[in-house]
Amino acid sequence: MVTIWVELLRHADGRARCSDRGQIYRTRLGGPDGEVLCQQTVSSVFSSCRALLARGITGPFETWREGEPYACMRGDIQITARLTVKEPDRGAITFARWNAFPSSPVESRTRKDDEPCSAKPSEAIGRVRSVRSALPEAAD
Repeated sequence: MVTIWVELLRHADGRARCSDRGQIYRTRLGGPDGEVLCQQTVSSVFSSCRALLARGITGPFETWREGEPYACMRGDIQITARLTVKEPDRGAITFARWNAFPSSPVESRTRKDDEPCSAKPSEAIGRVRSVRSALPEAAD
């Protein structure tokens, strides 16, 4: 079982860091001192599973957070890596099939009181795409 540690990123004054898409998290492999999987993400579980899959890590996972005496979520890395959250303007939030963005630097807009985030897509995205085609179809 792979452990994904999820931590909420905060400003120096303790306020949660947010982007225009929501709160920003960092995830680590194995625990609070583990290797960083995702430095800044709003979709911690899905992004982390894609990072694990790109490293060739598959199988069951569970997520943990500070102060919680139990796992927050459990699932299968390959299945979860293929999903994202669909948030329509009106209506219920649902899971949907994830599609990779084109390979180019990504700029994330942030709120005025926050520093801008920027990230460069890793070479792993191409590997995730090739693995995705071999996986069984997931429901949209």
